[in-house]
Amino acid sequence: MINKTHKTGFTADEKKIYQQFFDSLKIPTKKLKSPIYICLFGKIGAGKSTVAKKIAKKIPLVIIRSDTVRYLFISFYKKKKIINKRVKKIYYRTIRELLSKNHSLIIDAGNQSLDDINRHKEITNNFKASLVWLNIFCPEKTILKRFKNKKSDFNTIKKGNLSNKYIYSQRKFLYLKNLKKINPIYKINTAKPLDPQINESLELIQKK
Repeated sequence: MINKTHKTGFTADEKKIYQQFFDSLKIPTKKLKSPIYICLFGKIGAGKSTVAKKIAKKIPLVIIRSDTVRYLFISFYKKKKIINKRVKKIYYRTIRELLSKNHSLIIDAGNQSLDDINRHKEITNNFKASLVWLNIFCPEKTILKRFKNKKSDFNTIKKGNLSNKYIYSQRKFLYLKNLKKINPIYKINTAKPLDPQINESLELIQKK
């Protein structure tokens, strides 16, 4: 059976996954006067999702988590090898849809590649949203300890899995290489108490 492409640019399968992803989002009824777009920049296991959830409890934001799209693809096709371009296709379409309705977003993804950094800049310029970068940091020893103490996601380090350790090292390289390109407004160390740091970062965001 041919998987035809719709006018939206999605194949029939992608359209279903897009709808599932959109339906899974928690979209607050309240909106900020001026939309903000918070990008979390950090390595695998640094604690980005934890930070995103805490921030979303304090201000009305929609959390956009790229891994959720990956999980939906995996569930749909019953396999773990997913083309990253297809994930990003749905991920960025969702972002544009929400920004067009003046929602504020927090992007829970690594956001480490130069392509992603430039895309976020372009999108926020097009929709006139305030782009804010937060550096989500955690000491490597703590990250590795976290992976040993709990079941890891499919795309993170697993004990004895050299390929995933290689992925971690590659993303760590991107993190260090491109950190200087984003000019983060605040650095959150997830190995330390989060609430005081999040409150301070939000104060800076509100002043921006």
